[in-house]
Amino acid sequence: MKINPFYRKLLGQKKELNKEERKFLEEKYQAACQLMDGLKRRHSTLYNVLESVLRAQRGFFDFGVTRLVPLTLRDVAEEIGVHETTVSRITRKKYVQTPRGLFSLKFFFGRGLKRENGEVAVKSVMDRIRHIIEAETDAKPLSDQEIANLLQREGVQIARRTVGKYRKLLKIDSTQRRRRMKKNKKLIIS
Repeated sequence: MKINPFYRKLLGQKKELNKEERKFLEEKYQAACQLMDGLKRRHSTLYNVLESVLRAQRGFFDFGVTRLVPLTLRDVAEEIGVHETTVSRITRKKYVQTPRGLFSLKFFFGRGLKRENGEVAVKSVMDRIRHIIEAETDAKPLSDQEIANLLQREGVQIARRTVGKYRKLLKIDSTQRRRRMKKNKKLIIS
């Protein structure tokens, strides 16, 4: 985006313009300059946010969802020196193409759960729950408590109710429903 040189040249010619015309052109010129400065700042802020997210979520970009770390808008805002609401606005309805697919910038932000050696991102725990359920045997689907126990052995501090909440968010049925569905599936196959 740039200002047409004709108008810049016209502003430099004092004799060609009357007072009203000069004032009008100066106002429009100032407004255009402010718009261009705002766009440059927005681009710079978006770039800085993306750099910060890339640094914080390096594990995700290298290894996948299991390596997501808890990251808040405040963390990024403090790192790049802007207000938290600025980071929120700049990431709204923005997407980034990665080698792992297309992701909303909001995907990279989220709370964490306590772990023996720090914290783990909620999305990472949800992904682990999905993998545990996908790997369960047809004979005995795992209960939320059993899944919580498995995660606790892996060092993630999580309650049965939290496992149930995440399972529902993943649109995975309860133990009883999975058991019934697997039984019905066997009857149909037999």
